[in-house]
Amino acid sequence: MNAGWISAYTSGDTPDSATAQELAHQHVPWLMSIPGTAAATPGGDIKTYVNGLGEIYVADERFAANCGGRDGAAFVRDALAVYAEREL
Repeated sequence: MNAGWISAYTSGDTPDSATAQELAHQHVPWLMSIPGTAAATPGGDIKTYVNGLGEIYVADERFAANCGGRDGAAFVRDALAVYAEREL
């Protein structure tokens, strides 16, 4: 998944592009599969969890490194935010 995010970001896609939204569409169910998180808890606040996690991707350089750096992480955050607003 990380390679897809990096590819979309470096290709010049925008967070609301079809490519980025398809990646978000894959990313959110993956998050929902992680036990013990708000995303995996029935009735949990998935939208807030996804948006908060996007912020962590940017704030924590360890996460940002998986997205191609802080700018790539900001792209992922923004794409997830668009997805969350539209779908969650």
